[in-house]
Amino acid sequence: MFFLPGLCATFVPCILGCKVAQDNGDSCCVPFLPGALIALGTSIRSKYRIPGSVCDDWVVMTCLPHCGLCQMAREQKMRG
Repeated sequence: MFFLPGLCATFVPCILGCKVAQDNGDSCCVPFLPGALIALGTSIRSKYRIPGSVCDDWVVMTCLPHCGLCQMAREQKMRG
């Protein structure tokens, strides 16, 4: 399947958030819950042993949520 996370995150971030959550084994509802994308980022970081902290996840998902979604999608694609 042809999939461009950057375009998807820009124009329909809810679809990319749902895909990232489902690829992580979570519900498609996760992107719609307050703070859940931070937890999703932390889960993906732990799963793939990516250095960082919960604080880093919070900053990215609060200040640059579309970039954070793209980053999570790329990590899943590269490592999954």
